[in-house]
Amino acid sequence: MNEVKSNTQEPTSFALVDCVSYSGIEKKQFYYSIPTSDRPAIGDVHKIQFGNKNTLGVIRKITSTKPGDIKNMKPLGVNIYLPYSIPSYYLDLADWMRDYY
Repeated sequence: MNEVKSNTQEPTSFALVDCVSYSGIEKKQFYYSIPTSDRPAIGDVHKIQFGNKNTLGVIRKITSTKPGDIKNMKPLGVNIYLPYSIPSYYLDLADWMRDYY
């Protein structure tokens, strides 16, 4: 995978991301800083750095408030350009399936 873009400016918004390669039982989402030059949307797929590897992540929420308990936040990686973002009803269906099964 390509390298994750570095951000030299202070981010003004943050993304809550579902990591595709996370395989825990409980729902875990992770915050990434959004570079000021990017304008991601909920349902966009991005390359992200997760641990010591690069993987894919789906944006679930965007906020302008920095989460207080995170000290060193990694930047959101490059956008994987798809014809459209994953619709919210598919994301809701995936959450329901994860909780039900």
